[in-house]
Amino acid sequence: MLWLVVGIAACSILMLWAKGVRSREAQTRADGTYATRYVYVEDNGRVRSLTANELAYLNETFHPADGGRPYIKSTYETLTPDGKMSGFLLRRKLPNGLAVEPV
Repeated sequence: MLWLVVGIAACSILMLWAKGVRSREAQTRADGTYATRYVYVEDNGRVRSLTANELAYLNETFHPADGGRPYIKSTYETLTPDGKMSGFLLRRKLPNGLAVEPV
């Protein structure tokens, strides 16, 4: 019985945390600062800042099942489903010493 109470409490806490994260993400998308946390990794491994169009694209809200949503890499080394290296990446996930080139 105790495990059931603990499980329900843990699920409730997790749901509240997720709701807060989604709320903060929606707020940063609305004020246009969400995309500034990202860079773009080219197929050759070079990293560059985002263009104005890419910033606007990342600040859009997409449904999780939308095939047109941007590909966001989990790590620098992650490849796309078709084996390419390109994609958006959080700046904080860049390997040390890797320079971000201007647009």
